[in-house]
This record gives sequence, C-alpha cells and structure tokens, in this order.
Amino acid sequence: MDSSKDIILALLSGSVSLAGLLLIFSGFLFSQAAGFDPDSTPDDIINAYRTAARLGVIPFLMCLLLAGVSLWWLRTPCDALFATCFYGFIALLVVTAAYGGYTILRYL
Repeated sequence: MDSSKDIILALLSGSVSLAGLLLIFSGFLFSQAAGFDPDSTPDDIINAYRTAARLGVIPFLMCLLLAGVSLWWLRTPCDALFATCFYGFIALLVVTAAYGGYTILRYL
C-alpha cells in the first residue's frame, strides 16, 4: 500500500505540473496569434495558431481528469483506480508528446 500511495502521489503531482505547463504553452500560442498584425497577416495563419492553442485543451483536461482519479484513489484505494491512473498517465504522456511535437514543428 505504501509504494502504491507513493506512485499515485507522483502521478498526481506529475499530472498537475503538466497541466500547468500545457496551460502556459497554450497561452503562449494564443499570444502569438494575438501578436500578428491583422491587416498584414492572413486570417488562415492567425486561426491556425488559435486552433493549435485550443487543441491544448485536450491534454490539459486529461491532466485534470487524471488528477481527479488520483485523488479518488487516495480516498478509496482499489486496483481498478490504480490501473486507470497508471495507464492514464502513460496515455497522457503520449498525447502530450504528440501535441507538443506537432505544434512545435508546425507553428514555432
């Protein structure tokens, strides 16, 4: 039980930290979109940056969901919640890596 609690606490802190980073990154993309001169920049480019920032909501919400499930496990530990947290964090890392890689290579 002690090692499971340590793992869940690590997943909880990791998911909350990642949520903060994603929120900052999405905000950066929104500020990039707002920084373009609307008179000389095509709307397609501005909208592409806004869309990329909006897509950051998906991994952000996954982070918050994982944090909630981790807290739920701390309240009522069970194997199903532990497995959900563990595999959910792996999925979160994959989705975040895909989002980050795509947006960095495409927009920055």
